[in-house]
Amino acid sequence: MEIHKPKPWHGWREFLKEIATIVIGVLIALGAEQGVEWLHWQEKTQAAEAQMQRELSFSWGTAEERIEVTPCLEQRLAALEDRLLAPGTQWAPLPPMVHPLTGPAVYLTPSRNWDSEVWRSLAADGTVGHVGRDRQVMLGRLYVQIGHMEADNRLEFSEIGELNLLGRALDLDRTQRLALSRLIERERWRVKVMGANAKQIHDKIPPLIRPTMIVANTVLATSGTLKACRDLGLLGPGAH
Repeated sequence: MEIHKPKPWHGWREFLKEIATIVIGVLIALGAEQGVEWLHWQEKTQAAEAQMQRELSFSWGTAEERIEVTPCLEQRLAALEDRLLAPGTQWAPLPPMVHPLTGPAVYLTPSRNWDSEVWRSLAADGTVGHVGRDRQVMLGRLYVQIGHMEADNRLEFSEIGELNLLGRALDLDRTQRLALSRLIERERWRVKVMGANAKQIHDKIPPLIRPTMIVANTVLATSGTLKACRDLGLLGPGAH
């Protein structure tokens, strides 16, 4: 077997040439690796944008639903409280708000999820770090606000069931009426805050993504609260 021994360098010029060849080879390899990495994150961020468009389109529709039902909810709570604070002990129920799936209720609000699973997943796997800095900040702030709406919505849904007591005729003493009035006052404040937050979310989404209107319109078309408000004539002017 013939073994080829490495050729000796003939002077510094050949030595530097060899070193330069090695350095260039290393740089090319590193550049190729970085190029592959860049392409990988480009594909991931493009897929992430598509996922966020779907998620935020739903949030945009959910925000619009909340905006449209806010005047109705404010009127409903005001009517309940006015009747509670009227003289006498006999309670006469108001006409119910009727949801097409769950049936009649004294007070009915939207109970959809304000989703942020996509954003949390992208933050966990590092994809968010490859979105432009300004866009990353704006999306982060938006999703924080969406998270607050989700928490408020859950709390609202857990508390308003107490008002179903007012769905039948019964005697209520002054103490009971005041306790229910305090609950209603808390809900009135929550409705006001959630309506304002929904308006902010609704305004912030279009500059970041183009909402998919078929998704947003589906939210409104299937809104049981919106239908109940419409049936009672409690929607504000210009509502769907």
